[in-house]
Amino acid sequence: MSARSAQLLAFLTALATPTFAWAESTDNKVLAEALFEEGKRLLAEGDAARACPKLAASLQLDEGVGTLLALGDCYERQNRTASAWATYREAAALATKQGDRREALARERVARLEPALARLVVEAPRRRNGGLVTLDGKPLPGEALGIAMPVDPGLHVVEIVGPGPAHWRREVHADAGDAPVRVTLPETSPASPNAPQPSRPWGWAQYTGVSVAAAGLVAGAVAAGLAVDARSRYDGLLASGECSRANLCSAPGLAAYDRALSQQSVALGLGIGAAVAVAAGAGLYFLVPRPVSRIELRAGPWLGVSGAF
Repeated sequence: MSARSAQLLAFLTALATPTFAWAESTDNKVLAEALFEEGKRLLAEGDAARACPKLAASLQLDEGVGTLLALGDCYERQNRTASAWATYREAAALATKQGDRREALARERVARLEPALARLVVEAPRRRNGGLVTLDGKPLPGEALGIAMPVDPGLHVVEIVGPGPAHWRREVHADAGDAPVRVTLPETSPASPNAPQPSRPWGWAQYTGVSVAAAGLVAGAVAAGLAVDARSRYDGLLASGECSRANLCSAPGLAAYDRALSQQSVALGLGIGAAVAVAAGAGLYFLVPRPVSRIELRAGPWLGVSGAF
């Protein structure tokens, strides 16, 4: 390809890229609008169970104040007051950012729902020694312990899974407007020294070490092949009489002997390099500490925080 052709191709690519991005964005908006209209239609017919997923899907494609207000209304009709409250808060924040006059409507709905929210408090008597705390199947960050969290009215399940107790489960019922329901986690004893330890993730050193060691093994195999071939060539020269055991060779045999000798030198150098690579890779893998695992958790739409426990 000539330089002029390469420049032309780069220019056309640069022109096409924004077009593709614009087309994708337009497609998302069209689909989001279709989902929004279908969700509104189902909501008008009183079918909130089918309307809410449509509106939520529309929101994923194109965030809008109107979609958030409609989704909050849908949640409210399902008596999912905490989800509705959180969605109205998002609508108010987006309206403020965009200068949308519907901000007042969103904040009015937030204020109306807030006093009657059902709340749940998950408490730990002291710092726990292990186990993942979940609320309704979703990991609960340690920072959320002791906080009165808004939850939708109804049955909720608090569980502990992992190290410590084999399993702990508590079902509680939260009602709108009542005092916060409290769940106290059990104290746990330190994990047994013989208990299997969770595996820690690989870091850059482990990935690099494995790659370097693997390359060293491949190079070692190539070196071995070259060495065997060089030895075979030398044995062939001896068998044919082109060279003697004292390495006295005829003119044709001398050239072949030099090639075999050079190949043997290459094999030796490659073998040394392979051994160094395997040793370096093993050192990186075993000697450099692995990173500490930190699980990023999200509690759910009604809590809106993340952390690690």
